Amino acid sequence: MIGFKENSNGASGVIWVRTTGRNQHSAPVLTYVRRGMVRKRGQGNAPDAVVPILARTIAANDLIVPDRLGFTRYDFVLAGEPHRWGDHGLGEVIDHEDGVTVEEAEHMIATRFWQNKVTVHFDTSAREDGKRLI
Repeated sequence: MIGFKENSNGASGVIWVRTTGRNQHSAPVLTYVRRGMVRKRGQGNAPDAVVPILARTIAANDLIVPDRLGFTRYDFVLAGEPHRWGDHGLGEVIDHEDGVTVEEAEHMIATRFWQNKVTVHFDTSAREDGKRLI
């Protein structure tokens, strides 16, 4: 955990964690920061917030692409999608046969499952457009 901040309700807070993915040789190949909302263990006073300072964007030139990375042998059909960005045109409608529509009730169940209690997921009055965030 690299940061935390209590929410105004006193029962939950936001945590920031840095995750590092490693290859079969234990060498780091990916690192990223994510945040999530979690319940507090108790209702006591929380320590002072520690909010990490993170870049809002990363320039493309700062991304590291391994020299050996290539897709010449990648089988897009076997992976389940034979098309790539260059195969589609502006305004084209793509019908994803395996796509699933998530309705509001299903979204709210999933949101509760992940302990996300942000009001805009449940209360239609929390947004100017009168819709839940899905």
